[in-house]
Amino acid sequence: MVTIRALTADDAAGYLAWRGGDAYKNEVIGRELAEHFSGRRVIFVAMDGDSTPVGTGQLALVHADPDLADGQGVAYALGLWVRDDLRGGGIGSGLMRAIEAEGVRCGCRRLTLMVEPDNTAALRLYERLGYERFKESAWVWRGKERPTLCMVKTLG
Repeated sequence: MVTIRALTADDAAGYLAWRGGDAYKNEVIGRELAEHFSGRRVIFVAMDGDSTPVGTGQLALVHADPDLADGQGVAYALGLWVRDDLRGGGIGSGLMRAIEAEGVRCGCRRLTLMVEPDNTAALRLYERLGYERFKESAWVWRGKERPTLCMVKTLG
């Protein structure tokens, strides 16, 4: 049975080992964990049983682009990932519902996200959940800029 919950301090080392891998990824995930434990971000995990992560997603309250998260009423969903063999089984939707609920709890009126335009499975999921495209942007991973679509949903 898969359960979705916020990451705990006891989960941190295992989460880093699971999501990391090389120095670049470990540095990025280390920053995400620091933000999670300082209250600037919430990392959710989907756990199969007691200790096996099978998915993750995050809520950030602030982003460099204030259209995506402004620390006041707009938050940003990111890092949605589900283990390949479990995709299509509702885990991604469950993670997004947890992220949305946390956004509401934090007083956010809108939730945004970015998705690469060729990620058709994710686009279908987000559109099914009520997200709409509102602009195009880009993000940088390993020094390479990637085009993205920005999507938004009104919460509440």
